[in-house]
Amino acid sequence: MKLSRKTVIVGVVLAFAVIGCAPPAPDPGDEIHACVNWRGRIRIVDDPGECESGETPLSWNTTGPAGPPGADGVSGWERIVFAHPMSQDDNPRYILITVDCPSGKRVLGGGGAIETTGGAVSYQGRLEASLPLDDNTWYVIIYYRGGDPSGLQQKAYAICANVD
Repeated sequence: MKLSRKTVIVGVVLAFAVIGCAPPAPDPGDEIHACVNWRGRIRIVDDPGECESGETPLSWNTTGPAGPPGADGVSGWERIVFAHPMSQDDNPRYILITVDCPSGKRVLGGGGAIETTGGAVSYQGRLEASLPLDDNTWYVIIYYRGGDPSGLQQKAYAICANVD
């Protein structure tokens, strides 16, 4: 496709217009300079001397002083798992499981699961609830509808850590 001379001229004029309208980039130093008029219009400039009559020069630092050190936050993260293999003797409707964090640590999250340990499983169940009981304990409720629980295990997980 051949471009006409008129199309090329319009393209060049538009390119210069866009480049000419772009605000100047801040200088690579530590300050940004601007001019502010009485209406609050701010114009970024390279030098405060570029401000026109009726504009007030304004400058600010690009970086400020370092702030105070923050808290240590979370450390010593670990996952605690409680697993209980089920047998034919276990046939309650609700299984309540708690997992405690080690002394000095707080529970951040957790969960529960019903898993097979191998073999065919005919037992029906579901996870009813999984929530923090207090600052140190995760609580799981598993509901079983019936069947043979052999080959199943119930698990509860707690994510524990030191929190400063």
